[in-house]
Amino acid sequence: AVDRPGSGMALVEAVAEAARDGGFSGLHLQWVEPGFALEQASSAGGSQNIGSGGWIAWRRQAYRWENRGYADFTAYLADFSKNMRRNVGRERAGLEAAGYRTRVVPAHEAGPEYWRLMAAYYERTNDKFGPWAARFLPSRFFELAPEYLGDSARFSAAFIPGRSEPVALALLFEGSMRLWGRYWGAESDVPTLHFETCYYRPIEYAIERHIQSFDPGMGGHHKARRGFHAVMATSLHRVFEPRLSSLFTRAVAEASEAEAAFADQLNEELPFRQDDRTTVPRPD
Repeated sequence: AVDRPGSGMALVEAVAEAARDGGFSGLHLQWVEPGFALEQASSAGGSQNIGSGGWIAWRRQAYRWENRGYADFTAYLADFSKNMRRNVGRERAGLEAAGYRTRVVPAHEAGPEYWRLMAAYYERTNDKFGPWAARFLPSRFFELAPEYLGDSARFSAAFIPGRSEPVALALLFEGSMRLWGRYWGAESDVPTLHFETCYYRPIEYAIERHIQSFDPGMGGHHKARRGFHAVMATSLHRVFEPRLSSLFTRAVAEASEAEAAFADQLNEELPFRQDDRTTVPRPD
């Protein structure tokens, strides 16, 4: 992501030039900050999909939780409809009755053992999906992460009595009043432990620390039903070959429209009371 549009533009253009000179077909920027995306994909010649800088904007559905000044998790659930409030309460109570406890542990307090476990649990999660697994992170990532990501990384960890090490972990990153969650895994399959470790405990942590927003990662219809709004995230693409760029622009325009329609459908599943629903602005 590019956080500072003014200072970042020169760097991005230099990278684009290097990519072209190096014989690459294009340059692709993922998870671009809304202000920067709007500036670069602003209308040029009437087009809403390609800006004056030659960037093609691809808008895709993502999820975001917003902190509306909740005092605690109970106050957050108070915004839910009665049925959904009861469902979430039942999920959390069931895990607690089974002896599970969760807490968020800063990486610098956790030590290398947590990273080793995170790698093992991450592999186990991917193993369950076979050829459809999302193996984005090599084992080397978990070896280097403590040195390079230790300040911002957090673990949402689940524990059971008699065990000092966590039996489930979700990897979080904190910064600029935001929280991000991406990868998770567990020692064994336990119903609703994923929801507790990846959603409920991080939300509770965000409320306690007055964090403004939480991005839980892509995919999963169940996120909307637990209070994550479907929003539009933007990636920017520059394709150097003119004909391919033209084809890509048309395809992306159609895909972006479909994603926006899908986001609207997901937001119909939000658990909030009908008189308390709010629309989260789309960063497009």
